Amino acid sequence: MSDFRSFERKFFPFVLLLIIGSLCWLLDGFLTESPVKKDARQNLQAAYNLSEWGVFSIEPAVSGKPAADNYREPVTPFAASLLIRVYKKFDPALSFEDISTGKLCRAVKRINIFWAFFLLLGSSVLVVFFTRSPMLATFPVCLIWLAFLRNPAYLDTLGTEIPTAAVMVWTSVSLIMSLRSGRIVHFLGAALLFGMLCLTKAVFLYLTVPVVLIIFVCIVTDSYFSKVRAITATMVFMVGVTIAVGPWLSRNYNHFGRYTLTLRGGSVLYGRTCLNSMTLNEVIAGVYLWGPGAYKKLVKNTMFEMGSDDFEEGGRAARLNRSANSNFAKKDSAAEKAGKPGEAISFLRKIRAERVKVRRQFESAGHANPQQATDEFLKGKARQWLIENPVRHSLMSCLFAWRGAWCFYGGGFFTALNALCTAVFIALAAYGFFAGNRYVTPFVLLPFLMLCFNALFTHNLSRYSSPAIPFLIMGLFVAIHLSGSRQKKTLV
Repeated sequence: MSDFRSFERKFFPFVLLLIIGSLCWLLDGFLTESPVKKDARQNLQAAYNLSEWGVFSIEPAVSGKPAADNYREPVTPFAASLLIRVYKKFDPALSFEDISTGKLCRAVKRINIFWAFFLLLGSSVLVVFFTRSPMLATFPVCLIWLAFLRNPAYLDTLGTEIPTAAVMVWTSVSLIMSLRSGRIVHFLGAALLFGMLCLTKAVFLYLTVPVVLIIFVCIVTDSYFSKVRAITATMVFMVGVTIAVGPWLSRNYNHFGRYTLTLRGGSVLYGRTCLNSMTLNEVIAGVYLWGPGAYKKLVKNTMFEMGSDDFEEGGRAARLNRSANSNFAKKDSAAEKAGKPGEAISFLRKIRAERVKVRRQFESAGHANPQQATDEFLKGKARQWLIENPVRHSLMSCLFAWRGAWCFYGGGFFTALNALCTAVFIALAAYGFFAGNRYVTPFVLLPFLMLCFNALFTHNLSRYSSPAIPFLIMGLFVAIHLSGSRQKKTLV
């Protein structure tokens, strides 16, 4: 047995690296020449503007350099812009239309393969750290590829899901390394990576305070650290985060007068408070609409089943219908453009119409930055609602946690795996936080806080939870290993 373990530790890391490389090579076959759409198109536009003008903006350049904005996080567009610059060296006249569809669009999407490689590599490092088995690490690596990376909604586009997962994994690796070694330089590295994570997905900037507090508790309760060293390490972490995000926040202050990372926070929070007004029928419909296929089969021919007519105009769940193919989509779109939320049916269009209405009011008043003012106004309105309705908001968060929970790609086996991994991860998080495990806590910390924040303060589309998929899968293997280790100690 010792000979096998020796062989595994010496040679299997190379086999694991070969497997990771092969899986990334296979991902290239999933990329298409289809155009990048929706939110990801804004990232592509920002990437192109960075490479062409050196300006971060999601707006197309109509006449000359586009105006700077802060509508999106910078890391994903910046990484893509590096690839675009390479192609522009061969063709300086390359336009945005050239890369928005076709062969060059497919080529730009290849940046996701680089992110995927670092994600799988970091995941294998985490699993090997806990299990000491490179061979065992191949299983979660392959499952992450199947349940997350091969999903065209994340791979064949330019979204933030895969980059966020990759940076979050390496931030967790760095946090564990910091607590293991106690070296200040490792805490600084972890802080810089966490700052990069904030610049990849803005939700983590809101989580900075709880992250710092939990890290401090982990350090101060560890007998390995003196109190002075614990305080020093925490302060270094805070300084490192400031170094990482400070320049971007300063840039936004210089342009827009506020130390903000992105512009959308107020609109998202306002949208969530609007969704909190759902009726009981709409809650039942939401559980059905956002649940997995297994749930829909389970409730078939019961009061909990929903038909397609329920989501059309006049149906009991029409307000949940975001589809552009609904029988009221044109009417809703017109209401949004006119800034008339009272004439819209769906929650989505009502929220957007309200944003248009408020922005036009600020524009009419001659406000210097109506978009920023609109976001702040909606944020204030949402906060007031939360203060007045904390119980209802808390109860509705259960529904939105359900919505985000079903994030694995594929049905059948993957639905069952999704449910199992989620349950185990919650148990592992409880074990890490309450048992005070010095390594499990930093492992679950970032994805757990992200999932909680999304359930509490956003409409929590399933893709919002997708960066946590690698941790949900790894958590299953970490929990099995920890359980086995405890069982061996009990037997001894």
